[in-house]
Amino acid sequence: MFADFVLANGGAPGVVAVGISNSDIDGMARTFADPNVIVSSSDSGAHVQMLCASGDTTLYLTRHVRDREDFTLEHAVWQLTGRQAEIFGISDRGVVAVGRVADLAIFALDELHWDDDELVGDLPGGAMRMRRPEGGFRATIVNGQIAQRDGQVTEARAGRMLNVHS
Repeated sequence: MFADFVLANGGAPGVVAVGISNSDIDGMARTFADPNVIVSSSDSGAHVQMLCASGDTTLYLTRHVRDREDFTLEHAVWQLTGRQAEIFGISDRGVVAVGRVADLAIFALDELHWDDDELVGDLPGGAMRMRRPEGGFRATIVNGQIAQRDGQVTEARAGRMLNVHS
């Protein structure tokens, strides 16, 4: 039946499933609290036509920090930054300190929002992908350069591929 639907729509099913993995909110909070769990974003690019998890860190900050108060803001930021750097051996990132790389997300917790997924056709050739609009991030700083300000991407291209073995 689903295959017939896909074929009838020229191979573009247009099916969007929302909130499948985040529907057990208490369960997610217990999972995030487990010391063996890495609170992280997803691949958010490997399955662009089927799902979008690029806003999961915003969901974590809004739902589990601001709204439910499952975690303090300081703990959540450490989970998303410092702990990641420690686990993956990225010694020049993860904390704000002299001699460290300035990779920062500037936001006011009360301004963050996480919206419903939407399908957009902005890939090469008009190919479709899932997008999750989010907002409230005032700026993103990469290697000390402003890469995004008030939702607008700048011309700065300061990022680079990280290799913990080099």
